This record gives sequence, structure tokens and C-alpha cells, in this order.
Amino acid sequence: MRDCLTWTKYPDPVTRVWNGSTVALKWDYNMTTEEQNAANIAIHRVWDRGNESHLEFVASKVFISGLSVAYAEDFAPQITISRSEKATLIINEVDKEDEGVYKFTVRFLTLGDRRISRNFSLEVRGEITVKGW
Repeated sequence: MRDCLTWTKYPDPVTRVWNGSTVALKWDYNMTTEEQNAANIAIHRVWDRGNESHLEFVASKVFISGLSVAYAEDFAPQITISRSEKATLIINEVDKEDEGVYKFTVRFLTLGDRRISRNFSLEVRGEITVKGW
């Protein structure tokens, strides 16, 4: 097996948060020299939720050399990506609809689209409130 990215920080396998709170879900990793060289050209970080048979896109952060960083945040402003940290997903006013399995994937586009993923489950605790009430 070849060397590849190693995780140095990630959310607990089951992350419990209070309804109505804000949570910053942080991932960090070290890359091999080959991956770092590839990341300097193009790297794609993607957050999805759901299961393998039905993944729902949440957000992405793409770096392509010469084009800088592009963000896609389908649930903004409730769910956003940190602009200052490598791989942090921020969920504001967490509610029951945010519960589920989240998947974070790092894609190295110039390495034959090598993908490395890490999953965790978000569990929401506390009273369920209806937004807007």
C-alpha cells in the first residue's frame, strides 16, 4: 500500500450538539510530498451528508493554481466553510434536519482523482424548535 494523507484532526465518530447552537466541525491532515505537490496544482475538498446510496452535497472548497479558491455552499448561510482554516465546516443554528452522517472528502485531481474520506455522525440534542417561531 502506498503512503497517503494522514488525518491529524477530525470530529468524533458521533458528534453531539445542542439544538440551536453553532458548531465548527474541523478536519486537518498531513499530506505526502506527492500529495502536497498535487495540492499546489489542484485540490478539491467536499462535504456531503447522507449514506452511500443517497449523498446530498453540502459544500466544497476548490483550489486551482492561478484561479485561487472557490467556495460552493448549498445551505449558506446556515452551513458555511471557514475561509481561514484548511477544512472546517460551520453549522449555525443546528436543528434536527442537520442530523445525519456527514462525509468529508479530499480529492487530488492530478493524481488520478485520488480520494480520501472521513465520515462522522451529527446528533442533535435538546428541544426541537420550529424556525421562525
